[in-house]
Amino acid sequence: MNEDDYNRALSGDKNLSGVDLSNVDLSGFDFSEANLTGANLRESRMVGTNFRYADLTDADLSNVNLFNSVLVESKLYRVNLNGANLTGSFLNGADLSYANLTGANFTECSLAKTGGGYAHGAGSQFGFTIDGARLSYAKLTKTNLTNADLSRTYLDHTDFSNAITEGTDFSHAWVENEEENAEEKYDDKEDDGKHDELRDYLNILQIDYEELSKNKSEAWNEIKKQYRELIAFYHPDQFESKGQMKKEYAEKKTKELNLAFEQLETYYEKM
Repeated sequence: MNEDDYNRALSGDKNLSGVDLSNVDLSGFDFSEANLTGANLRESRMVGTNFRYADLTDADLSNVNLFNSVLVESKLYRVNLNGANLTGSFLNGADLSYANLTGANFTECSLAKTGGGYAHGAGSQFGFTIDGARLSYAKLTKTNLTNADLSRTYLDHTDFSNAITEGTDFSHAWVENEEENAEEKYDDKEDDGKHDELRDYLNILQIDYEELSKNKSEAWNEIKKQYRELIAFYHPDQFESKGQMKKEYAEKKTKELNLAFEQLETYYEKM
């Protein structure tokens, strides 16, 4: 810990980029709307600390005790939460994209955006986002992951026991303990390379290949309906007031959806 940095935090200074507040008790501190980008907070005790709307991009919170803390709508992009304790914390609407959550404890954490949320292509709220995050050996028992975006995450040996995952997006997630079943799951004996490709594009549209109608016309209608709902939800204009990072994510998602739809359209025309 740097004593000057600690005194700045104690005085209520909100511009705390790059500070060293490691190995110190910051329980109950109010860091709401603070700029903590690149801050060193490792090994600190932060029970009941308020990080609402704070920017902790690239911050080091490894082995931090965040029990019952509030990180609602916080920016935790590329944050290091390796071994952190977030039991009972509130991360509603937080962005943990590309964060390191290895060994973190999210037991009974609240992660879903309250007051509604995106489910099955409908809704107006942007939920908890951990696109590309590493959750190796993370513990998310009894965690509410409703409508959360866990796409492209590393979920090897992650504990989701008794977690609520309604509407959760696990598309393209990498799961080590399922790796041995990957060939059976994604490459059935009667499927060729085209069917594997089809499954990938359907996953982007959050459509389960196994549940899709085998009737060509009905299946195409399902795909078009899902595409329209998703493209409307992720339209960048919907995220103008939600920050640049979320707008950029929506733009990226829109491109993915358009590409997948174009490929599926070509596929069904040739069926």
